[in-house]
Amino acid sequence: MTTTESDIEKLREEGANITLIEEPGSNRYVNTDTGEIIITSEQEAANTDSIRSSLSFIQSDDEETQEALENLVTVIEETEDELKESLDILNQTEPDDVTNIPIRPPGNGPVVDSINPGLMAESKENIVQNFAERVAAEFSGFFNSKILEPNPIYYATDAEDIIQGKHNTVIIQGRDRPRGPDSGTGAEPRTGTGCIDIVAGLSGPLAREVDKNGDKVYTNKSPELDAARIYITQNAEDIDSEEYFNLAAGKVGYRKNNSAIMIKADSVRLVGNEGIKLVTSGDSFNGLGYYIGLGVQGVDIIAGNNDYGLEPMTKADSLTKVLDNLVELLADSQASTAYLYELLVTIMVCFVDVSGNSYKKLVTLLQRLPIEVKNLKEQEKNFVKHKINYSQKNPWGAWRFDSRFNNVN
Repeated sequence: MTTTESDIEKLREEGANITLIEEPGSNRYVNTDTGEIIITSEQEAANTDSIRSSLSFIQSDDEETQEALENLVTVIEETEDELKESLDILNQTEPDDVTNIPIRPPGNGPVVDSINPGLMAESKENIVQNFAERVAAEFSGFFNSKILEPNPIYYATDAEDIIQGKHNTVIIQGRDRPRGPDSGTGAEPRTGTGCIDIVAGLSGPLAREVDKNGDKVYTNKSPELDAARIYITQNAEDIDSEEYFNLAAGKVGYRKNNSAIMIKADSVRLVGNEGIKLVTSGDSFNGLGYYIGLGVQGVDIIAGNNDYGLEPMTKADSLTKVLDNLVELLADSQASTAYLYELLVTIMVCFVDVSGNSYKKLVTLLQRLPIEVKNLKEQEKNFVKHKINYSQKNPWGAWRFDSRFNNVN
């Protein structure tokens, strides 16, 4: 659809910020709100007339020169519509500038003021206070020997089998339960909620066997306090929710009622001597037997448990191709610019060169002019098409270097 000057006025009346860019032979409008480039039908005609008038001072009876000038005008008219079509495509595929606002704050672990020394049972305290020699002999801790420290008593339900160590380690086989007995899908009368929970450092810095009065206490799991944990569940209500591990949504999003594995510690390292693969969407059905679908889920790498600023990862091969092609486009543009400078200087010299040599050179350069102008127009189209090839909104972009699935902040 052709745009006219009256259309521009209507857009301005509707509140659009339209700016006129005036350049010899290349007048155009730009919508400063969207970045859209608009060339009206009146501007197309004026641009062609501008080129014609700029060449009108050149008079020659030479048929080749006159033919070159006529071809130049023809090239300008033929390529103007193609350029406008390419600009329209680019304007349609230009990505939106959307600010990704976090919908959830980072996790809610203990604050420094709340961390107190652990409390041991009275029998252990008695040994520490009154039997220094026995501590040195039996509980020194050297060479992986025993040491006196709080070893919390896990609050187990009758659905759980417990393997508890002597130094605050526990393996729990039961039903889905991220915290106390009233948490997780295991708190409901449903099947398919099997869970294996491996904890080292139950309650972390708040580990205790007794309270301040010396009475025995039982300890629940805590996603915030437990020092290190591997949580394997057949069916979690929402492994990212506050009831579980309170993780940012990212672009992968939250998954309801799915099997899940959660690994949490102060430091986590994965070492694969012969490689590590992170693979998503490998099966068609989830752990509960439900059809997942054909859509591909990605990988989010979220620093600080805050998905603000999460962006697609960069694919190096595609980015290399984009940069290589950009370098070629710039080289072509530079060659055309060098020719135009040479043409301009030759025209200026013609006014003062009485020998006629400069005019002969001008005739030769003018014979190349239609080709060079066509090259310039082609280069402008190529720049537009080049951008279309990696635009985020173009699903068929040949060189999209942003991953469609994987993101990082």
